[in-house]
Amino acid sequence: MNTIILTVHNKEKTILRILTNLVDNLSEKTTKLIIILDGCTDNTLIQINRFLKNKKSNLNFELIFTDDIWETKANNVGLRKVITKYATIVQDDMLIMQKNWDSTLLNYFNKFKIFAISGR
Repeated sequence: MNTIILTVHNKEKTILRILTNLVDNLSEKTTKLIIILDGCTDNTLIQINRFLKNKKSNLNFELIFTDDIWETKANNVGLRKVITKYATIVQDDMLIMQKNWDSTLLNYFNKFKIFAISGR
């Protein structure tokens, strides 16, 4: 199983679309989404709460708040919370359009015995 880590910094105008596409295109192989609010000073949290209130999903969601520690350290905060076999880090400006993209990545992990994939 897989956990998604999404670090967010001041994305109130785009986070609803990012989250909607992210969650709508996941397979059943992802069981949790950890959202880390990295020093947000805008209305990002309000938008995330709106999404969580209206979204029908089997995913478990966890919100973590940090000071403005930057993306890499925020990713590490999320990685420390992962209990699944796999973790996938997604950036707050990634608009994911491919259905079951997480399953595709996990298939490559298993098929080629690799530990990391990076892409843009």
